[in-house]
Order: sequence, then C-alpha cells, then structure tokens
Amino acid sequence: MGGGLQRAGYFLAAALREYAPGAWAVARKRLAARLPERLEDLPSDVLERVAYYNRLIVPVDDLPPVRLGDMSIGTTDRSGKMYYIDLMRDAQGFGPEFRIAPLFGDVTHVPDAPSLVKSRPIAGDVAHSVLLPLDALRHFHFPKDSRRWADKRPTAVWRGMLNGQAPRIAAVQLYADSLVHDIGQVHEAEGLAPPKGWLSIAQQLEHRYVLSLEGNDVATNLKWIMASNSVALAPKLEYETWYMEGRLEPGVHFVQIRADLSDLDERIAWCEANPQEMERIVRNAQAWVRQFRDPARERLIAALVLQKYAEFTGGLGLTSSPVRLFT
Repeated sequence: MGGGLQRAGYFLAAALREYAPGAWAVARKRLAARLPERLEDLPSDVLERVAYYNRLIVPVDDLPPVRLGDMSIGTTDRSGKMYYIDLMRDAQGFGPEFRIAPLFGDVTHVPDAPSLVKSRPIAGDVAHSVLLPLDALRHFHFPKDSRRWADKRPTAVWRGMLNGQAPRIAAVQLYADSLVHDIGQVHEAEGLAPPKGWLSIAQQLEHRYVLSLEGNDVATNLKWIMASNSVALAPKLEYETWYMEGRLEPGVHFVQIRADLSDLDERIAWCEANPQEMERIVRNAQAWVRQFRDPARERLIAALVLQKYAEFTGGLGLTSSPVRLFT
C-alpha cells in the first residue's frame, strides 16, 4: 500500500541510510537533536505512549543478542526487509554497537527476553514485547475519503485471505452468498464459496460498514477504515501494534460484533437506526488516527521507546548513550 511518491521516498530514504557515506554519523546527530535532556520537558501524551509501547520496569541482565551493525538489508530475508527498513529508520542513530533482539513478522506470543516487535497480544504481561512502528508502509496507510457516511451504501463489505481464522471463515460461510452485503475471500478455500474479485480501498469505502477481522495478528484494514467516513465492525480485538488497538473502545471507535458474526445483521440494523451514533463513532475514529499523522512526533516517540529499551537491556553499554533518561 501507499502512494507512488510515498513509496519512492520511503525506499530512497532507506537506500541513503544503508549506503550513503557517513550515514551512521548523520543518524547519530539527528538522534541527539531529537532526544530531550529531561523527560519532564516532554508532553504527557508522548510519555504515556512511550510507557504503553515499552512496559519494561526492571533492568534485565542478559544483553540482547544482535549487534545493529551486523544487520543489513542484503542479509535480511524478503519477508523481513520492510521491518528492517523501519527498524533502521528509528534505531540507526544509536550506532552500530547497539544491541537488540528484533523479532520480525506477525508476532502473537510474548518472547522470553525483551524484544522489538510489530505486534503483540493485548491481554496479559507483555513487558517483553516492545512495540515499534514496523512494516509501517503497509499498516499506516490513511487514504482520503470524501464521501459522507450517510451517502454510502447501508451495507457491509470485506475482502481478504482466510488465514485459518475463525471469524474470517464464519464471514464467508454466512455471507458469501448474501444479496445485501459484499463479503468474500480472495483465494480458493476448500468447502467454501468461490473467491470474489479483489476490491480497492476506495471501492470498499463505498459501503457504510467494513468488517475488520484479525488474521495472522491484527487486521491491517482497521487503520484505514478508522481514517475514513465508514464504520469498522470488529469482534473483540486480541492483538495490537503501534496503533494501540488495545486502547480502542467498542461503541466509541468501532462497533463490536460477535466472533462468529451471527449478530452482523442485527448490529447493522441497530447502526442504521442510530445514524447520529455512527457519525460520532466516525469522528472519534478519525480523532484517534490524527495522533499518528505527525512524522516528527512519531520519530520522537520511537526514539524514546528505543532509548528506554537500550537502558533497560544494557544495549548501549554504560557510557555510549548520548543521554540517560529512564534509569
């Protein structure tokens, strides 16, 4: 996802970080300018987000296993390249000796040691899962939507891969043949209805309601639904990313449905009978999205998450950090 110019700029910046002479020194200077001298100088909402992403409260004894300078885009497998690019965007300023435990991909468990991840469970003790905005070009895509909620079709839509997930399978089993909703998977699946054609985001946003069903971890589409004038319909959320899905509230940011989707028509009927509530949810969702739209602020928060990680894991040694803020 992402527009052509956005993608071009993204990969150009990645190439400069990887290959430009003096890139490590430049990143170091930018990090030093970005980090504050004291945490007290920062807005409370920034500190709250840092504490949410990085929940380490006790320093650990074991040094993280990976030296940042030993990683490269050439030695990262294809599925991890976007993760590597985003990691280096925020971590390069800490220098090649920075020690980390990166865990790329769709992570749904809590690792044994503090690790840098894109996703984690919402429930339980997740202190070892330190969130960063990884695979951001795919996940943080907020297209414009000029059509008002009231002017859209009063129906639900979903397209995606099943990934063996029960809510996605239930959606296809119950609604693939619906004459009202446009719901279907994009690949063949034994025992289920034939796949339906791919729909663009713009085509999906012609509907008032878009199903947001978790797959390998989070539902990627939840972010762009909430940026639009449509309403997300989702079962109870189990996983979260940098988007802080764990803080989203049913009835405030989205409409919650049962995991087996047996109440979908009932919930849509309620939504249709309460258009003012839908408009309120749209406003709340868009307000939530706005906090992620300031690139400088996002880079500051990511730097602070990494700074805290470095201090609690010893990843920068005792003296190499330009500032110590958390310990």
